[in-house]
Amino acid sequence: MKSTKHQAPNSREVPNIKLQTNAFTLIELLVVIAIIALLASLITSVGIRVANKKKIARVDSERHRLLTVIDSYHAQMNSYPPDNGMVAKSNDPDRLYAATNQLFYELTGPTYDVANNQYTAFDTSIIKSNEYFRAFNREGVLNGAGGEPKKFYTPLPKPGDYKSNYVDAVQNANVFIVPVDLQGFTINAWRYDASSTNRHNSDSFDLWAIYTVGGKTYTSGNW
Repeated sequence: MKSTKHQAPNSREVPNIKLQTNAFTLIELLVVIAIIALLASLITSVGIRVANKKKIARVDSERHRLLTVIDSYHAQMNSYPPDNGMVAKSNDPDRLYAATNQLFYELTGPTYDVANNQYTAFDTSIIKSNEYFRAFNREGVLNGAGGEPKKFYTPLPKPGDYKSNYVDAVQNANVFIVPVDLQGFTINAWRYDASSTNRHNSDSFDLWAIYTVGGKTYTSGNW
């Protein structure tokens, strides 16, 4: 009787399969990381340049607005707004006195209270006549001296367009401010010169801003 070999009915031969895994080498990883870092750096650099250009454009836009308002003042008053009288006596090439100017009052037309000898601005802030003189070296506001003051700056400035207490000890000495800060200055005011002999526009006035963007100082003026 022949003997037969019995195999398990479900038994199969398992082939010897060699599993292959795909993985990045260290060099490949370093290359990818370097590319990502480079792209991030480029994107950041472009973003900073765009933001800086926006700041510069904002200063130029505000300068054009102020120039238009001052020209309107001249057309109706037959003179340009007076500046701080001290600017004519300054030998400073940057004319630092020009940053302490009364354009805010001349262009917005505050009302004068004779009884209390004080001015009330459109935002209800009050400055006494003696404080006005101490701040701006002027006896009073020319706009309105002969009657009802005119509102040249329309629409009226927003709180972000000006700040008070620019001059020490004068709480409500409002000045127009540059929309970009100047490094080292608490308040960066617009500079205005209509009287000195070294101004660029000898037949009219100089209006300019000095401000800092990206660590660089810029000057934006009407010349």
